[in-house]
Amino acid sequence: MKRQNGFSMIELMMVVGIIALLAMLLFPMLAAARRSANESSAIGTLKALASAEFTYASRNSQKYGTMAQLFAGSYVDNRFSAPGIVSGFTYSENQPIPSGPTPYTAPDGFGIKAIHVAGSADFDFEIGWDGVIRYGPSNPGGSEGAPVGK
Repeated sequence: MKRQNGFSMIELMMVVGIIALLAMLLFPMLAAARRSANESSAIGTLKALASAEFTYASRNSQKYGTMAQLFAGSYVDNRFSAPGIVSGFTYSENQPIPSGPTPYTAPDGFGIKAIHVAGSADFDFEIGWDGVIRYGPSNPGGSEGAPVGK
């Protein structure tokens, strides 16, 4: 009787079971890494937006601008021309917009918040005219959030 080459059904089932077990262990880790990457991206984006605000203020009699003014003056790219999702976060002004084209003036400054889309991160972030990035579990406000890195 000639012996058949190949794998038995039990051997194949064991390999499939091991692959399934590894997948169950790795997918939560991948999701956590993605959330962490989204949060790092939000922090970097807020730093860039604050830098744009400071540059705008230095060229406009120390008056901060709105997101629309920053975009119109080419201080930020087209990702911020309209509300939308950037790396799992939406970015908007944290303070009420005054009526008309009048920008904020110091010391009122500016405030930009990054609110995460469900499941994309664990925290929300914001930055104000003091340049400190703060975070909180849900929609932080001015001094309510803890500074990042503390």
